[in-house]
Amino acid sequence: MHTRGLPKIGVLPKTTLGRWSAVCALAFILVTTVIFWLALSQTLKGVATGLDPLILSHILKGFLAVIAAAALFTGLAGMIKSQERSVSTFVSIAIGFFGLLGSLR
Repeated sequence: MHTRGLPKIGVLPKTTLGRWSAVCALAFILVTTVIFWLALSQTLKGVATGLDPLILSHILKGFLAVIAAAALFTGLAGMIKSQERSVSTFVSIAIGFFGLLGSLR
């Protein structure tokens, strides 16, 4: 079988930009999980944080938007500049895109 012109797609990224993209996507998932876990535990206990919940939610959404944008743009830069073609880079671009859409809503 002749596969000379097809790019080889692996699971893990090979370039620095691809690795950064995967790390940012993982950080987005972890931070989102921790925020939901803390919000649920605080709601169940009825503990007040001293901050207005609307202000706190805007701060957290902004923080998540920055992480999602970092995952999206480092993944795109890795694909364009470094010819990164890995599954984790594609997934991190999708996570960054949908995370950015969700946090800007």
